[in-house]
Amino acid sequence: MHRPAITKRVSLEGVYDGWTKEAYAIVMPISYAGKIEINNYGEAGKTQSELLEFELKIAKEHFLNGKAFFLSNSGDSILEDLSGEDLDSMVDLTQRLFVAINGGTVDPKGLPIGTETSPTKTPSIEP
Repeated sequence: MHRPAITKRVSLEGVYDGWTKEAYAIVMPISYAGKIEINNYGEAGKTQSELLEFELKIAKEHFLNGKAFFLSNSGDSILEDLSGEDLDSMVDLTQRLFVAINGGTVDPKGLPIGTETSPTKTPSIEP
């Protein structure tokens, strides 16, 4: 079976301080089967750690390529290729990609649309 050439460009502007519009990622959006897997997984009473591991797994599986800012040896911020392995150390980036892969929308401030911002509640994402 072959996959359709469906990709989504995700702006990484503002994910971290100094990240401009030149930073982006190309991902494959989730399929219906993947969407069902995500919904079932989230409702299965998993721990926060298990949910974060699942989020990272989905982000890595659907990540294709991109550009992000990295620190050079001299401490300058330089635009370089982004890899799936880089997601392990960038929680905010991984969450942005997970939302985009799952069909959610990210507003210009970098918050997923539908995110609850109450300090007394754990944020939830409604794709």
